[in-house]
Amino acid sequence: GSTSTAFAPLGWWGGRHVAKRLTSPSPSLRPMSPVRPPALLPRLADLSDMELSQQRATSEGRLRACADTPTASALYEDELLPLEREAVWRAGRRTPGTDVDLLFVTVGNQANTPIQALLYWQARHVVLLHTDRTEQYAVQAAQACGLAFGSGRSLSIGDGLDPSRLYGTVKTVWEEQGRPSDTVIDLTGGFKAMSGAA
Repeated sequence: GSTSTAFAPLGWWGGRHVAKRLTSPSPSLRPMSPVRPPALLPRLADLSDMELSQQRATSEGRLRACADTPTASALYEDELLPLEREAVWRAGRRTPGTDVDLLFVTVGNQANTPIQALLYWQARHVVLLHTDRTEQYAVQAAQACGLAFGSGRSLSIGDGLDPSRLYGTVKTVWEEQGRPSDTVIDLTGGFKAMSGAA
C-alpha cells in the first residue's frame, strides 16, 4: 500500500532541473507563505550576487585542492553547499514562471536534489514522491527546507519500478487539488522509471 506524510512548506528550494509543466483551468489552492529557507546561513542573505559568486568560486577551489576525503566532505557540507543553495534560491526568485500552484518532486537516493527543487520552485503546494527505500531522503529534504507537517505531502510510489503507479499518484493528487493550471513535476531527483511515467 502507499504511505503518505504531510508537510507544510515554509521555504522554497531548487536548481537546474528537468521539469514538466501541466496546464488546465485551476481553482485556487490553499496559499502558503514564502519564507527565506531556514537552513541557509543568515549571513548569506546580506551578500550581493557578485560576492556570493566569488565565495562559491573560492570554496570550489578549496574543495578541488583538498586531498583529504573527510575534510573535503566537511568543506562541501559546511561551506559550499549553503552557498550553492543560496544561489539556487536566488535563481528561482529571478526566473519567470517559477511561481506554481502544485509541485511534484521525485526523490531518489539522496536528499540534495529534492532540496534544490524545493528551493528553486515557489510552490503553493508540494508533494514529494519517493520509493519505499527513499522515504528517509524525502524527510531529510522536507526538514532541510523548513517543511513542517501540515498541508504538503510525501507519498510512496512503492519500489519505483512501475511507471503507472507514479502516473496514477500524480493524476490522483492533481485531481484532488482541483486540476491546478500551473503544475510542475520536477524529475531531477528521481529514478529513470519515474521520468518515464511523467
